[in-house]
Formats: sequence, structure tokens, C-alpha cells
Amino acid sequence: MRESLPLIVYFSFLLQEENGISGDQIPSRRNEKVRVKVEIAISGPVGALSALLTMLEPFGPILEQPVGGKPRIVLCSDPGLLDERLLTISRTAAKLERTLPSKERFDFRVRNLAYAEPPPFKERSAYRPVPGLTIQPYDPGLSRPEDPQTLVLDEERAFGTGRHPSTLLCLKALVRLVQERVMEDQVVLDFGCGTGLLAMAALKLGALRATGVEIDHEAAETARKNVALNIMSGRVEILEGSWERVRGTYDLIFANLVASVLLRTGMNIPGHLHEQGRAVVSGFSVHQMEAMENFFADLGLIPAERDTHTGWGCLVLKRSPFDAAR
Repeated sequence: MRESLPLIVYFSFLLQEENGISGDQIPSRRNEKVRVKVEIAISGPVGALSALLTMLEPFGPILEQPVGGKPRIVLCSDPGLLDERLLTISRTAAKLERTLPSKERFDFRVRNLAYAEPPPFKERSAYRPVPGLTIQPYDPGLSRPEDPQTLVLDEERAFGTGRHPSTLLCLKALVRLVQERVMEDQVVLDFGCGTGLLAMAALKLGALRATGVEIDHEAAETARKNVALNIMSGRVEILEGSWERVRGTYDLIFANLVASVLLRTGMNIPGHLHEQGRAVVSGFSVHQMEAMENFFADLGLIPAERDTHTGWGCLVLKRSPFDAAR
């Protein structure tokens, strides 16, 4: 499916409180009872949106026209049904996409508290998620750390603090690759980079340079801020967008995304992975591990390592000998 771009899906968080408080507020800052909601928002060509709205009628969609913005379809879902529902909706949209001009595609954005990390800045002290790396939450009143192993991280508007199990699994995989001397002078891609943590951590642990790709504008701006805070602007580049922004191949690719996103966009990983490279994928449950392995095996990637943590899974992938020989 290299001839056309996949659906672009970005996951962040939405909190809707029963008293109508905005989803942008952080749950730890309020004591009110909360109700978790999942919002799926789809944007794209205006005429195609109308057709898609009709096709998605069983899901109860509405067409929104934000003031000064582009129209979009909005649906709500139970968090427990997210992966199944999103895959069904994306397949429906893919059928319609095949009737559109080659450059016209739908963009999906999904906001779901179920994938949120511990609230940002709840604890301002530095923490050590893995050996060799310390994370200091950003505080404008603090001086820049002198410890070369410390990353300053503004985590207010993007995912990626090192506290979430899937991010921790990626960091643990990175440390193992360093111990195996796989990371020396390597070039890294952090796809769906959020705060930019994985890209910057790779540099701290020996990578030569890194690229972070993030579809959400605020998250991309947060990642750029973090790169500047850590004086890495010459070695880490943050691109706003999706796979259409990625050029060339990489020694290491991170894709810390939920299962439905990996199944839609993971097909792009082999085309950007060096022959001897590794891809670290996480963001799915242990129950989805086998499905992830089978999906990537069909793409010519097999597990070099497997890891789990508190119900979450992670795979370190390499090219299969058969695929490499073709």
C-alpha cells in the first residue's frame, strides 16, 4: 500500500467532566467526579465528508463547523470499544478514499483519557525511569541541570513523560540496545513523538541524531521547546505531520502508538528502516501482542525482543532473514 498515504491518526486525551468543564483541564487539578469520554474527529475534503457522514450513520456522527475552521465529523465511543470501532470506521473511510483524487485523504484525531499518563507536573522532582537517564520536569524557576544524563521535559501539552508503561517499555528497550552497542552513532526516528522524549533520550544514550514526527500542532511545538531546553536543536529535528514528512531510512524507529494506529500506519515502518535496523513498537495491550507480531511478520519484521509491563506490550523488531534476502 505504498502507493497512497494511510489514514493519519493521532491520539491524545479528552476529559469531559459532568459539570461541563473543558477537556483541556487536567484531572489532578480538580476534585470533581469525572466521566471518561472518547472523541473521534475526522476532517477531510468537504464533499467527501458529507458522503462519509452518511456511511457512518450507525455510529451517530455529527458534522461540526468550527468558527473559522474546517468542517469535521465527530463521534463518541466507549473507551473499551475504541480499537474495534476505530478500525471499522477507518475501513469505511478507506473505501471512500479509493474514489477520491490521490492527494485527498481523511485525517483522524482521537482523544481518549484511557491512554493518558500521570498528570503533568503533579510531581516536580526529577525521576529516573531507566538507568542512565534522569528526567527533570520543566520549571522556569530552576536552573539548567549540569548532569549530562538529565533531560528537562515540558510535559504540559503532549504525551511522553516516561511514566506511562508503554513509554517506559520503549526506554527500557533503548537501554538494552545501548548495552548491545546498537545505538552508537545511530540515526533515530520517533514517530508520534509527543514531547520528543524518546528522540532526545536516544541522543543522551549515544545516537548521532534524531527526527521526531508529530501530527498535533501543540504537541509538536512542545517537542520543539523541549529540544531547545536541552540544547539539541542541531541534532534533533521535529516535523509536524505524519509519514508524508518522513524521508530516508533510520537505524532505529520508535512507534509508541495504540494498536489501531499501528495497524493503520505500521506498514510504513519497513520502508524507512535500515537493513540492520530495529523498530521499537509499543502502546498495545499484552492481549494484542500476538496480533501485532503477526501484522509485522507479514511486513517482513520479526521480534528480536518481547517485553511487557503492567498489562502493556512492547516489541523490538528486526527484518526477517527471508525478507532481507529478497
